[in-house]
Amino acid sequence: MKLTDWELDGNWPYVAGLYSLIKFANMSGPYEIPAYSFEYYSVATNQPPVVQDRGVGKPFMTFVLERAMDLASKKLGVDPAEFRLRNMVPPDKMPYTTPSGEIYESGNFPAVLRRALEVSEYQEWRRKQREIKGRRRIGIGISCGIEPGTSNLGYYYLTKPGVPDFTGAGEMSTAEITPDGYIKLNMNGPEIGTGHVTTLTQVACELFNVSPDKVNVSNLYDSNDGHLGYSGTYSNAFNDVYVGAAVKALTELREKVLELASHELGVEPGELVLDDGSVCQKGTSKCVSLAEVAKLAYNRLTFLPPGEPPGLKIVASYSNPTAKPFNRSNFNVQLTHSNSAHVAVVEVDPELGNVRILKYVIVHDAGRVINPGIVEGLVIGSTASGIGGALYEEFVFDENMVNLTLTFGDYLKPTAMEVPDIQVEQMETPAPNTPFGTKAVGEGGAITSLAAVANAVEDALSDYGVVVTSLPLKPQKVWELVNRR
Repeated sequence: MKLTDWELDGNWPYVAGLYSLIKFANMSGPYEIPAYSFEYYSVATNQPPVVQDRGVGKPFMTFVLERAMDLASKKLGVDPAEFRLRNMVPPDKMPYTTPSGEIYESGNFPAVLRRALEVSEYQEWRRKQREIKGRRRIGIGISCGIEPGTSNLGYYYLTKPGVPDFTGAGEMSTAEITPDGYIKLNMNGPEIGTGHVTTLTQVACELFNVSPDKVNVSNLYDSNDGHLGYSGTYSNAFNDVYVGAAVKALTELREKVLELASHELGVEPGELVLDDGSVCQKGTSKCVSLAEVAKLAYNRLTFLPPGEPPGLKIVASYSNPTAKPFNRSNFNVQLTHSNSAHVAVVEVDPELGNVRILKYVIVHDAGRVINPGIVEGLVIGSTASGIGGALYEEFVFDENMVNLTLTFGDYLKPTAMEVPDIQVEQMETPAPNTPFGTKAVGEGGAITSLAAVANAVEDALSDYGVVVTSLPLKPQKVWELVNRR
């Protein structure tokens, strides 16, 4: 496969070729493509600067790849679902290394697609499509995508001389038990409504067997005294390095608590269990509370075991084990890889150009899921963002490159009236290279949905010979495609 990418970077090429490099890293999608070539051009224009929103480059790469899958299946006379299944990386080839150097650590791509076809009643919609003859046309679109997580940020330097100043492949976290027995965790990075605080609270509760009211998770990043020189809610890093560092800090803290409780109770650590804010000997009522352990650690220093440092505060670091050192000829850009399959059913009015989504099904594999509700919300939210890009969102300029899209009355976003009832089903293929088996979630909907909608619209208008090559598919655009003879 050969791909040429032209990136219109506006009047401020943020990092020339950056987004194109991310596209290249994700060029294979969930498919076995043994060889490909890629060249890119970063073009400066007199338009406003371009900064990507959700998925950084990957929605457009997936759009191109999934459009190509539909066009190829059509040319070969094969059902688009069957064509994808024939070309997917089989689960027995995991971990799988793509020609660009990405390492897919785990996954069952065919099972995800088959389940999406089943849940969406794909064959039944194909039957309806053949039977329903009228002004409005039914179309079914499939799109399968990879959602990478945790950027190995050295790729910023693939277009520059020298070596990277940072990698982004690791993180640090602080866990402590306060003198009054509460668990305090600092994740060293911000939460922006993505549920990180809730998720890490659950992790702490599970490791210490306490109720959530005994846990305080801080999402503050101290730019003066922070552990590392970089931090941020970006590139789905939370699922991997943030959780990894937090789990490591909490686990080491747990071990220290058990050691001190063992010393206090006079029993071996292996005989102890954590139970609702206390450490108890199994099968007995012999217990010591976390507050009492904290009192020993902070105040009764002469009673500590020999060589045991005072306090109950752990600073731990974690790096993803699959991150490769910076090497221009062999470098993995991302470190975990979720996958999903989207099936969209649309109704298109060829005379007016209107598109209405009748059904939308997603099967998403984000590895081990800690909080299913948060994961579902992130999947639906990012898919709504992708639907906006597929059908509504567009900047319009006049002949002098003056931006005519100045308000949200001009730049349209889908509301609850336009976004369909998105049905999400979760599958779990744990990642072997993260502490909890978690993978990325939060960008996959935007990555995969553009092509699902585009493929569905083209399928609905197949009698008109329509080929979709660009977005958004506003009514005027659809009408022009239908009437372009």
